[in-house]
Amino acid sequence: MHKWILKAVVQKTISFLPYSNRINYLFQRYVTRGVELSDTYFGFKYEHLMDHLAFYRDGAGKADLRGEVCL
Repeated sequence: MHKWILKAVVQKTISFLPYSNRINYLFQRYVTRGVELSDTYFGFKYEHLMDHLAFYRDGAGKADLRGEVCL
């Protein structure tokens, strides 16, 4: 099974439990290690976002994305 599918199943299961927000936080902190982001990692994620926006803008043929909805 793909890792992301397993994670999604675990998080969906957690969502049905009492105190699910706290349990999910602990799962992310100690199992997936996805809670705290370093400045460097955040920078990589920001650059990735900017790349996606540039590709979307180029594909849509628009220089300005204000007012656009992207799902």
